[in-house]
Amino acid sequence: MRELWHIANSQAVVLDGYSVAVSYFPQRQSLYVLQCWHALGALKRFSWQAVDTPGGRTSAIARALRMHANYSTLLCGGEASRVIFSHAFRVARSRIHALPLPRCDVLSSPDPNRMELLAQSWPELVTSRPLVLYAPTFRDTEEDYAHWYTETERLTQALSARGVTVVIKTHFRTAVDEQSPNSTGLPPVSLVELPALINPDVDTLDLLMLADQVVTDYSAVSFEAAVAGKPLWFFIPDIEVYAEQRGLNVDPRDEMPESCFGDAEALAEAIVAMDSPHPSSAQTAFLERYVQSSSVPAAKQITRLVLKHIA
Repeated sequence: MRELWHIANSQAVVLDGYSVAVSYFPQRQSLYVLQCWHALGALKRFSWQAVDTPGGRTSAIARALRMHANYSTLLCGGEASRVIFSHAFRVARSRIHALPLPRCDVLSSPDPNRMELLAQSWPELVTSRPLVLYAPTFRDTEEDYAHWYTETERLTQALSARGVTVVIKTHFRTAVDEQSPNSTGLPPVSLVELPALINPDVDTLDLLMLADQVVTDYSAVSFEAAVAGKPLWFFIPDIEVYAEQRGLNVDPRDEMPESCFGDAEALAEAIVAMDSPHPSSAQTAFLERYVQSSSVPAAKQITRLVLKHIA
């Protein structure tokens, strides 16, 4: 009710996710609704693309709740994602702007004072050992999580044996020991036995800036790691099953084949053999394709977009 009151008394609404108050209820034609979404792009299928899949909403619920209705404009990180977001949100491509999110401003120009404070608060993240951030996305079934845990254990053990400090930052939909089951009703995944620092109380963007290298699978963290200029790896031992069940918009094997691994030992060996802190040429091409570059800060561009439409 509070949200509805504010919507009724606003000229513009800016979102980063689904809002029942915006989408379910009829809105004034004069109201400008900007959906920024919370990811620069989408490797895996989501929203309307994932309806009636094991981890997605049912089509009946999606229609009943008018999922992602009433948007005036949407943002995506780059031109290559416009068609993906068009399908996921059921919005015409002409209403989607290729415009980075403000997090790109932070990732491309880290605040040294903030980094110093993080180092003081989390000395275990700033050591002489290489630091690798593993940021996987969620899985849709209990069986998928069991396989993911087995492979994650192999990867953390392989990296730890090679003198690498591993930080695992799980997706918010992945429940771990101290949490209740996640929104899909799947039981928590126990990670306490892994030789890694699990879900430290540090924002993912900060971890990206502290890490030396980044490992993910089908997560949009891949775009953010590329913006941060950190060497990026894809650990995808379950890609055939994942592609069949959930579906992929972007196959990392096509984008960065030399950075894709299904074997934990082989990936760990490639990580420790990395002799340059700079991303590969394939990663640079990946970044240019999916994240729009601009000399104007993203926050300023988004502000101008909103003010233009409510002027």
